[in-house]
Amino acid sequence: MKRLIALILCAGMFLLCGCAETKPEIEPPVDGSGAEQAGPEPSTEPSTEPSTEPSTEPSTEPADDGEVTEKTFDFGEGLTEDGFFDGIRALDCVTLPDLDAIEIPEDCVTPNREEVEYQIENSVLVNYGEPDYEKTVEDGDTVNIDYVGSVDGVEFAGGSTNGEGTDVTIGVTNYIEGFLPQLIGHKPGENFDIDVTFPEDYGNTDLAGAAAVFNITINYVKKAPTTVTDEMAADFGFDSAEALTADVEDWVLNQYRSRFFSELVASAEYGDIPESLTSYMEDYIVKEYEMNYGYDLSGEREEFISYYEANVATIESMVKEAIFALALCEERGVTVADEDVVTYGMASYLDRYGAPFVKNQLMIYRLAPDFVFARLETE
Repeated sequence: MKRLIALILCAGMFLLCGCAETKPEIEPPVDGSGAEQAGPEPSTEPSTEPSTEPSTEPSTEPADDGEVTEKTFDFGEGLTEDGFFDGIRALDCVTLPDLDAIEIPEDCVTPNREEVEYQIENSVLVNYGEPDYEKTVEDGDTVNIDYVGSVDGVEFAGGSTNGEGTDVTIGVTNYIEGFLPQLIGHKPGENFDIDVTFPEDYGNTDLAGAAAVFNITINYVKKAPTTVTDEMAADFGFDSAEALTADVEDWVLNQYRSRFFSELVASAEYGDIPESLTSYMEDYIVKEYEMNYGYDLSGEREEFISYYEANVATIESMVKEAIFALALCEERGVTVADEDVVTYGMASYLDRYGAPFVKNQLMIYRLAPDFVFARLETE
């Protein structure tokens, strides 16, 4: 299982990342330089802030203990040509809600302004801050600091900025609990110690549960601009500030819609789910991994599945989402035509995955959610 720990698994099905907008298109490094931040490893508890979620992209470095596989992969196995599950009627497995009677939250209709402003401030404006050497640190400030961490008076690997400085945003950056709040009230030029305790489930077992001291130096507070300019937008590949803002608005809206759709899926009533669907989902994630990394997991399939469920998504949730979505398509009599694959920009996936699988994914992650929100376009 060495390689399973060394490689972070891709989150969800491939079109969920390729079609559904699961991350903003404007996600620069915090310091604007392209370099990774130095600093103490963050807590293993995921951040609740949308702009600080850890990357789900897998490492590109292969493990040195893997068996290279020569397998061929048929992602259409178990699917009809139209992308439905072969021999299974999804409507027999779930009771769908009355879509016309569903009360859709306001945040799924109009982008949440507070969230839009939060994303722009912490993903864009923070990169253009000018150093302020007089300001006292407050909650929400972006601060450039240096630190050296130690346990029982001994410095540990990865616990120092090595004098290079790093930007952190209080309330946003995901550091060890209690680390960043202790910066509040201090000013640039100050040097002081803070005390923290690593969580018991910390990824580095040598530090898990340990009490640590970090010697902190406040270098400066970043004074960020309050509005996006066309020049800033161009740095992110947009023609204007308005286009960048519109992209953030679309992303925020889709985040709320995605969460609402997931709640619908979870709240539906499900009947007997064929075991073949569970096997299908397990086969999919194994095939995807083997194809991407060239390893044969046949000898440790169960361990791989367990790791996936613990770190990415449960097979049950994936099966229910597929059933719910395909049942909607069955109810509405909708199928994906060949030209639809081109329209949705998925033609490049055909050689890799085959038309049945691409159509299956389009129904699950694009067409079905669109049904839920379709009436908003006419109201």
